[in-house]
Amino acid sequence: MLVRLQQLLCLFVALAAGQTPVDSVRDWWQWGGPQRDFSAEAPVLDSSWDVGQGPLEVFRHELSGGHSAVTVAAGRIFVAHGRERVERVSALSESGQVLWEREHRVGYASGNASWDGPHAAPVVVGQTVTTVAIDATVRCWAVEDGRLLWQRDLGADHGVEVPQSGYAASPLVIDGALLLPGLGKRAGGLSRTDAPGLGVLKLDLGTGKTIWQKESFPSSHASPVGLRIDGRELAVFHGMERLVALDPVSGERLWSFDVRSGAADNVSFTPLWHAPTRTLYLSHAYDRLGAQALRLDARGSAPERLWNNTRLKVEHGNGALWDGMLLASHGGSPGFLVALDAATGELLWKRRFPKSTLLTVREQGVLILDEEGTVHLARPSRTGPDVAAKLDVLEELSWTVPTLVGRTLYLRSTDELVALRLP
Repeated sequence: MLVRLQQLLCLFVALAAGQTPVDSVRDWWQWGGPQRDFSAEAPVLDSSWDVGQGPLEVFRHELSGGHSAVTVAAGRIFVAHGRERVERVSALSESGQVLWEREHRVGYASGNASWDGPHAAPVVVGQTVTTVAIDATVRCWAVEDGRLLWQRDLGADHGVEVPQSGYAASPLVIDGALLLPGLGKRAGGLSRTDAPGLGVLKLDLGTGKTIWQKESFPSSHASPVGLRIDGRELAVFHGMERLVALDPVSGERLWSFDVRSGAADNVSFTPLWHAPTRTLYLSHAYDRLGAQALRLDARGSAPERLWNNTRLKVEHGNGALWDGMLLASHGGSPGFLVALDAATGELLWKRRFPKSTLLTVREQGVLILDEEGTVHLARPSRTGPDVAAKLDVLEELSWTVPTLVGRTLYLRSTDELVALRLP
């Protein structure tokens, strides 16, 4: 009887997982936002944050470490946090009340305190929220009450070897399945392009069972992205040295393209897709190419490199597209904010600015969170960042991309989550 009940529960979850989130346009249900491109829709925002008329703090919630991005769906806020082999998944109400919290041990801790804790963002689909811990253990929870529905240890089950800073990629969801990098084998602390090992893994979101495992290439920290071109779907994975595009249903390789030369580390930002021009934007901190743009043909095949520019090398973080420009933070601390012409790769400007993550608000501007915990509202031009307003919000290290749902902006540091209502 118990087995039958478990089977019925898995069936229910599988059906729910095939649904879209409650509001897949408005909700920030996955890494990178509704379209996975670090952009958001929002009501008209007031750019004058005068004293007493700026963002209103809705709540402030203590966290326990890590850099996992905040996701929001079904009127709930989900965040993963932790350090030193203990992680937590918390579900909060829109007012900041803890609805449920689950704690679990993890089998890995980074030797660097700044890198420790979960990095992957929770993903909410149907009545499930799925997390990936720093040790590459995938867990699926019930949205309503935090029941653990299933878990998979990718290290034990598939030989996934966790890098120094831990597993970082956020899952890509396509048609009720999770697509995840397998990271590949590692030798001497660095990946080798010829190393055998798991490249890509597909799990059933309802049960956690492996649907297929494909390819054999070392991965970077970048999360995969899904593209739709002329009715054709592609899942693009950022390997250590190349991009690999797969059919998300069958796992068939569609193409592979070398994107790094002389890579010294697996740091790479999530590929940024611009559908109108069929262009993927990339940036790498520790190689000879830096930022680059790849144009795909009308069928999503045969990538062509349009340009590259070593004046923009993202150590970690993300990029954003705004008004024909690629914006990102270059280098380590204190860093620079850089703008390249998205069509030509020409350097437009480079300004001293603390290392930052970025979020575009369509038609309105760019929200920039620097690592010192200051949020900036900017309308970048081709001559400079043009910051209109800024506000000191967080005190601890802030490396996490902001989340925006309506007028509510969610910002986190390693140790704190703050919700602000923008004017």
